[in-house]
Amino acid sequence: MRKRISELRGLGWFICAFLGLAAGVALFTPWQSIWTRALVSVDEQAANVRLSWQSIDRAGLSGFRVVGLNVGLVQSPGELRFNHADVRVGLNEWNVRLDTGGAECFLTLEENGQVSFEGDMNLSYLLSDDLKGQVRVAGNIRRGGGSKPSGWVDLRTQAVNVGGRAYGDVAFMGEFEGRMMQIREFSLGEPVSIRAEGTALVDPADIPGTIFQVEGTRKTPDGDESFRTESSLRSLFDMK
Repeated sequence: MRKRISELRGLGWFICAFLGLAAGVALFTPWQSIWTRALVSVDEQAANVRLSWQSIDRAGLSGFRVVGLNVGLVQSPGELRFNHADVRVGLNEWNVRLDTGGAECFLTLEENGQVSFEGDMNLSYLLSDDLKGQVRVAGNIRRGGGSKPSGWVDLRTQAVNVGGRAYGDVAFMGEFEGRMMQIREFSLGEPVSIRAEGTALVDPADIPGTIFQVEGTRKTPDGDESFRTESSLRSLFDMK
């Protein structure tokens, strides 16, 4: 019996020592510096992406928060702005909660570089004051052949204002590989009802200047009318 009690005491001391060590590691490890270096490393390895941020806080063993995060493409003007990004680090992936002025989008970055995302985004906070409205987004981006990105993106919104003009019931779904995009669905409810599909050649240095070719139908007072057009996003939405 005494031997049993002694063994239990020894186990108890071991557990206490282990918990004390774990608490010491969690409390006194400079996690903010560690995650800052990790984020700088991500920025350096992402050759086509530029990152900037105001600060890092809430740093700990399982993750951290990036405050005032801006993300842009090296050859493109403008940036995506996020109020903050909460990052939770797993063994094989990072789970990120992005805040765009109240609207939140959830992103998963896997070890193999694949990115998936879904959620809401406030366009005014994310991009510029010329865009007003909230968009529901979902998509997946992965490395394609020759390191070209490939994947799909789906955008939905009930109402959006672009440069002072209102549009309703907007939906877009496209699949892309490199700069080429197959437009599987483009529909608009207001100011005119349109349903179309087609292709686009994305210009990463000038996204509004992206050229697309679509064909479909639009409603007129005399009924549905077929159409085919080639234009740019800038021309379509009167963007600057």
